[in-house]
Amino acid sequence: MNHTVDVGTKLEPNIGSDRAWVFRATNTATYNGDVIALQFGDPMSAQRFSDTFEDLLAEVSSSSISAPPAPQTTKATAPVAPPSAAPIRQQRRRLSVVGNDNNANIDGRRGSVLGSVESDEPTILKGHSGVAGTVVGEYSGMSKKGYAPYNGKKENQDVCFMHQDPATNSMLLATFDGHGQYGHLVSRYFQRHLCDSVVKHPSWVDDPATAMRDCMLAREQELCQGRGVDTSLSGTTAVFALVRGDQLTVLNAGDSRLILGVKDPRTGKVVPKEITHDNKPENPLEKARIEAAGGRVWAMKYDDGIDGPARVWLKDQNIPGLAMSRSLCDEVAKQAGVTSEPEIYHEHLGKDVVYLCMATDGLWEFLSNEQVVGMINSVGQDPQAAINIMMKKSEALWRKNEEVVDDTSIILAYMHDL
Repeated sequence: MNHTVDVGTKLEPNIGSDRAWVFRATNTATYNGDVIALQFGDPMSAQRFSDTFEDLLAEVSSSSISAPPAPQTTKATAPVAPPSAAPIRQQRRRLSVVGNDNNANIDGRRGSVLGSVESDEPTILKGHSGVAGTVVGEYSGMSKKGYAPYNGKKENQDVCFMHQDPATNSMLLATFDGHGQYGHLVSRYFQRHLCDSVVKHPSWVDDPATAMRDCMLAREQELCQGRGVDTSLSGTTAVFALVRGDQLTVLNAGDSRLILGVKDPRTGKVVPKEITHDNKPENPLEKARIEAAGGRVWAMKYDDGIDGPARVWLKDQNIPGLAMSRSLCDEVAKQAGVTSEPEIYHEHLGKDVVYLCMATDGLWEFLSNEQVVGMINSVGQDPQAAINIMMKKSEALWRKNEEVVDDTSIILAYMHDL
């Protein structure tokens, strides 16, 4: 085995099965960075490894394990996915549901937001009167930790929060979906520090979109430049929304999503209107940017003949394998053309808008916009009841289709007249 393995950089098995773990490594011949997949005989062995992997190093070292070779820098017309150490079975959809660092706080304090979620247990935020001067009425939010059979200590890497600023008739809502070994620390950093800085930004009153973008990117920069969290292979998605009066502004980076439930004037039925669009590397414009920066986009082919999601890779190294084209932090992915520049959307919340729903991809992976709207419509104007139904249905579909359940965060807000 011609690699040295950095055992302190354990990654989530997002390119393996429930019996695999992935490490960052260095090729001793070329000194290039790489990844090595370690395959175990059964899920229980993998969980023991997750809990006390230092005690199993001797066992791992004596195993016959090979590293996936870096792709050759030739003029091949199409890149070929690197082979894994053993056949890859499922989890082709999963981005990341694992975080093992038990340090839940970076600076030891919580941000000054109206409500936030960072607990491992399902946590609920509720509001009943909305914000004076906005169309937001009753609302609720919930974040729920997923499930990984090989990782009993996994953290909830999602956060969601809602922040009121009555001085400007504003309400901020956000969902962040962390990924990578320290993804939970990345998402929680934005949870604690983003809103306070936004409402203090000089453009907050007259140009809130600029304030939101500037502060989101500034918080990313300070986190990446600081020493508290290793952001080389960890990051987060972001859907960051503002309701001011009857105007909606949304910043999106990643594959979380915000939709509206609007009344169809012809039928009177509430139907979905997608506001944000998932930033996926197979999107032609996103792919062109990635390739222009020297990165690669390809999907791994699994032993059942089905391709996994398109992922972003460095030109000559098999990292990072990010399944989105925009994200916050993820410094290695930035070298491959992934950007943290958010897409910005503006929407008028007219009388036809019944509610706003935003969620991380734990909800959207197996449920369409139409299915989500159907569940919300089935309970009347009860945001928490609707969220409970969505959470239950989403978890059932994850367990049916995968061996893991992704962390999921949902915010649902009903509109009322000003």
